[in-house]
Amino acid sequence: MMMPGGAGGQLSILLFHKVPREPDPLVSSELCLGDFEHILDFLKANTNVFSLPDAVAKLAAGTLPQRAVCISFDDGYAEWTQHVAAALVKRTLPATFFVTTEVLSGPALWHERIVAAVRALPNQGARLPYGFANVEDLSHEHLRQSVVRELQERLKYVPLTERLSTIDMKRKRFGRLNYLRRLARQMCAACIVKALILARTPSGTPF
Repeated sequence: MMMPGGAGGQLSILLFHKVPREPDPLVSSELCLGDFEHILDFLKANTNVFSLPDAVAKLAAGTLPQRAVCISFDDGYAEWTQHVAAALVKRTLPATFFVTTEVLSGPALWHERIVAAVRALPNQGARLPYGFANVEDLSHEHLRQSVVRELQERLKYVPLTERLSTIDMKRKRFGRLNYLRRLARQMCAACIVKALILARTPSGTPF
């Protein structure tokens, strides 16, 4: 965070994604609200936080102060309006939100769909299609975590159409009803995010 300022100054841009209030047992690596707020408190006390447009302007003019930081968010999650925005407002910290607009009128993000599909797998004798190894025992959360990590890692860099086709095959084979219910809740949450962002900010303006 000790970035120099002035002419030739440097800017740190922090990127966040989903910030759940409580950890998801299948995604133990997610940053939860409590830890996120600790990060915000540190930034407030030790850095100069700017909105992205202000920081870019100061960077171009050579007037960026030391320890300059921008806070940004990627994808699009209901948590942004449920508690992330409140945490930022409480500390008067600006942030920029980049919304993946496809999820506002389509299915959830591919990695979220993997988590939902794995959550719906039976505890015993799961048969994974499309060349993936079968999983005989998913009776413990850490076993499901391993499957989530493997699927996300192996599908991350394949062509999008192939990736979504593979996820859809898993969805159709296991827990279709539970999967669709979860996606419906995610879609409603995404619509709420869109509505609140449009209501609170002019087009193209950071929250």
